[in-house]
Amino acid sequence: MLPIQLPYGQSEDFKGIVNLINMKYYTFEGDNGEKQIEHEIPDDFVANCKKAREVMIDAVTMFDDEVAELFLMGEEIPEEKLKATIRKAVCANAMYPMTVGSALRNAGVQLMLDAAVDFLPSPLDIGAIR
Repeated sequence: MLPIQLPYGQSEDFKGIVNLINMKYYTFEGDNGEKQIEHEIPDDFVANCKKAREVMIDAVTMFDDEVAELFLMGEEIPEEKLKATIRKAVCANAMYPMTVGSALRNAGVQLMLDAAVDFLPSPLDIGAIR
């Protein structure tokens, strides 16, 4: 399992979701949580998110030498490169991205669907199932 998102708050105190790939914080408004609003990560949660992102990237480095080199050199890894590497690992059945959300508040559904499009293999990627 590879957490690619973190919840900000829990239970009644759930406020939103942080995407560790782009390091953005999302809240959800509207009757059905249909309005997804992007924010900067709240100051009191930045340190936790940086640690979780480092763990995520460390796991991803096993699947791409360029990502590993950028990580070891302390350079920023482009979002598209991270996504492509995670997708490669998922297609190899070696990594499983984990998303979060709240069914009660319909929060995170859009982010989960985006993750499915970004990371889950199509039949062209993995071939026919026998």
